[in-house]
Amino acid sequence: PTASEPVPSLEDLPGLRAQAHQLTELLDLGFHHGEILERLGTTVALGVLITGPAGSGKSSLVRAVAATLEAGVIPLWGPEIAALTNDSAAGRLRQAASEARAAKHGVLLIADVDALAPRESPGPLATVFRQVVTELLRSGVAVIGTTSRPESVDPTLHGPALLEHEIAVPLPDAALRREQL
Repeated sequence: PTASEPVPSLEDLPGLRAQAHQLTELLDLGFHHGEILERLGTTVALGVLITGPAGSGKSSLVRAVAATLEAGVIPLWGPEIAALTNDSAAGRLRQAASEARAAKHGVLLIADVDALAPRESPGPLATVFRQVVTELLRSGVAVIGTTSRPESVDPTLHGPALLEHEIAVPLPDAALRREQL
């Protein structure tokens, strides 16, 4: 995803209404009603993992929901960051984190998060990534990772106070494909 792509509306995503509702509720509670979550004894952290097949609209869902909440989205593509040297990747993650903190109701969107935090041989970049995610969540920024391969994501990323919420995006059925066309 890039910041220059047009932002879809929720009406552009007919098969994702339930997922849009769930994500809207999570972000709205975290951005606008954190005191309710604190009174309930739960975390205000806005860490979400969105799973689903490639091309199913995971990033579009995040961008559409963020637009309805007037949240600023800072997009990153996991494989691009993972291809950098560790120092350059850490620098790019920290730069994106700074941009997300500066945005009103910031959302750091990491597409293909499994490239930054793989289950097998996570390495030093995964450690830096978890640190950045933890810092962002503590500062009130939403961190949303997407993946088409949830089984390939480092399980520690699913832990409490990290990407603790999961939303599944299914493949559209035949009727929905017709509606989308």
